Amino acid sequence: MKQPVSKKERGKFGYYKITLIQVGKEKVLYITIPYKGCTKTPICLFCGVQEQRDKDLKINREFGKEVFFMAKKYLNECSPDSLVLYNGGNILRSKEMFQSTVLIDIPGFIAFSPKCRVYEIEVRVDDVIRFQKKLEVIKFHLKTKKLRIRLGIEFFDNELLERHKKGINTKQIQKAVDILNKLDIEWNGYVMLGGLDMKKDEAVKSAIKTGKFMIDNNAFKISINGIFVTERLRKTFCNRIYVPNYSDLIFVLTELCKYRDKKQKSVLFKVGFEEEEMGNITFFPYGQKGINLEKIKKKLNNFNITQNIKDL
Repeated sequence: MKQPVSKKERGKFGYYKITLIQVGKEKVLYITIPYKGCTKTPICLFCGVQEQRDKDLKINREFGKEVFFMAKKYLNECSPDSLVLYNGGNILRSKEMFQSTVLIDIPGFIAFSPKCRVYEIEVRVDDVIRFQKKLEVIKFHLKTKKLRIRLGIEFFDNELLERHKKGINTKQIQKAVDILNKLDIEWNGYVMLGGLDMKKDEAVKSAIKTGKFMIDNNAFKISINGIFVTERLRKTFCNRIYVPNYSDLIFVLTELCKYRDKKQKSVLFKVGFEEEEMGNITFFPYGQKGINLEKIKKKLNNFNITQNIKDL
């Protein structure tokens, strides 16, 4: 499916990226609002959000009204099945997002939308625990519509989480997932394939271990990404970053699909593609010499990948 919408719109508070794509059977509207980034947390080595120009954005009522205006405008114009609101951090923190917009206004609008069925936001693991009540408020205002969470797990391994300065541990991950499952909130977990001071075997084993954890805990979707290379990583650790290749990805997907089928789960998969054109991310090098993009696309489709490679 070609993108009916793919634009940047300038508002009073910054640029808003609006994209409509096909994800599985869903038509998904992505609204990327000006970045703020996770406040008062360790800055993950693989996250480039803190390097964005809008990191000092002032969050106030007017900003919230503008975000709500954008959401209403494109929900009405595009009639998507789901809306993803993304701000490059944890949207449940008051210093990152005007809270009535996130918790009440947008969910309340979606609740009476004739087409939109899902509201999706990105939340840190530790803040799922900290802000459980806010999630309950969103669910209340969504009425019969569905809430879905994007959860940055990356590595289900304490040493790797510490190495990459993620600021969480595996006990917190398990607790956050338990909360989401108890509240009947679908979640999309992120897995990182590759990283700092990793060799091929460690990177592959870690991704499989993390993916299996997500399958065991009823993830709606597993998103597998290559290592995000920030300026801090590039300048300080450039010779110590393991970036996976296409064969690593296919091996991990093969193992996770076999495990998914064995467990009789219906988990979907998504992969970070080179076509996303984000400057601070090193994606799987699909374009390497000798690799045919169409063959890769056909192979990935066999793994129930949720997004068409041309739509990313």
